[in-house]
Amino acid sequence: MRLSPALLFACLNLTSGPVSALSLNTLCLETKLSVLIKNFQGRVGICVSDGRSGVQVHGNQRFPMYSVFKLAVAVAVLDGVDKGRLHLDDVVTVQQKDLGIGVQPLATLVGSNGSKTTTRDLLFRMIVDSDGAATNVLVGKAGGPRGVQSVFDAKKLKGFKIDRDERELDASQRHDTATPIALANLLQWLANGQLLSRGSSALLLEAMTKTRASPDRLRPGLPNGWLVAHNTGSSSTRRGVTSATNDVGILIAPDASSFVVVVLIADSKASDHDRGALIANVAQAVGECSQ
Repeated sequence: MRLSPALLFACLNLTSGPVSALSLNTLCLETKLSVLIKNFQGRVGICVSDGRSGVQVHGNQRFPMYSVFKLAVAVAVLDGVDKGRLHLDDVVTVQQKDLGIGVQPLATLVGSNGSKTTTRDLLFRMIVDSDGAATNVLVGKAGGPRGVQSVFDAKKLKGFKIDRDERELDASQRHDTATPIALANLLQWLANGQLLSRGSSALLLEAMTKTRASPDRLRPGLPNGWLVAHNTGSSSTRRGVTSATNDVGILIAPDASSFVVVVLIADSKASDHDRGALIANVAQAVGECSQ
């Protein structure tokens, strides 16, 4: 089943639509999560909510976001669109100085004279392709890391610490951080239509349903017929330790019931496969514990 952006937002908008038919069996999920994380090599933070009740593991601990930071940038940019400071069709020139490290497919289009595009295109590249160059440009449009943080402060989104852009994430031992509960609140407010305008909410959710990065995480754990709108984050591995393996999103059942799922893994010696499998197993457990 594929929903249009407008219909997807209507299904998720719990404040004006029907109450979800499915709800979370928290005891079931707590039991399954305790088994999943037992003896896991790494620090794990989880928060799952159906909008009324939820389950958390280390929900108030801080974790490095890495590319989950892109979700924060998207919110700040779209807040600027909602307030009229920015426009999705604004023409933007991406220049060599905007390029950084990591994944940035946009770099192949940037010649000596730069490459012209739009704010809308950059936002989709940032979320769908996890493009670092697009992120760097949009962070600038949002007023830098401090500008992103100020939007979150104004919206009373607590638990976020945003102080650097994409180019600095692997250059320092300090990173943009958030708690699992903070990210779950952001996603719940987005789903409820409390974070951004209707149009901006639908646009961001559309981009999140098309995310291509790290397909081995939440998506493989989805029950048949379920959808996910999500954003991933990954660090490099140094000396056998991976600083961050993240996936945060909204799982949507065929009856339009929705569940916010945040899984953050830090300082892990587990293999790439085992880290991805843990996140997929959390998604599977949410499906099994929904009734």
